[in-house]
Amino acid sequence: FDTDTWTTIASTGDSADAAFDRANFNDLAYVGSTWAIAGDAGNFFTSADAGVTWTKQDVGFANLNIYAVEYKGSDLWIIGADQGVMRKSADGAT
Repeated sequence: FDTDTWTTIASTGDSADAAFDRANFNDLAYVGSTWAIAGDAGNFFTSADAGVTWTKQDVGFANLNIYAVEYKGSDLWIIGADQGVMRKSADGAT
């Protein structure tokens, strides 16, 4: 891969959000104009402005590591975490 063609959309240490800066990222998804990043310790962030700003979403996984985020069409987001826990959302935020 030619690294000159890659653009950074998220980088810990560049955010005003301390939780984002400490997060370990495990998966990401892009749908329409929304990016979603799943991480350790219940961290789940979305961005609607191409990664310029990120918003931490409370997805109810307080201390579980989130390993997967998928968009399955018809406004159905699915995330999976430790201990076999899965959740779904119509908008990826609530």
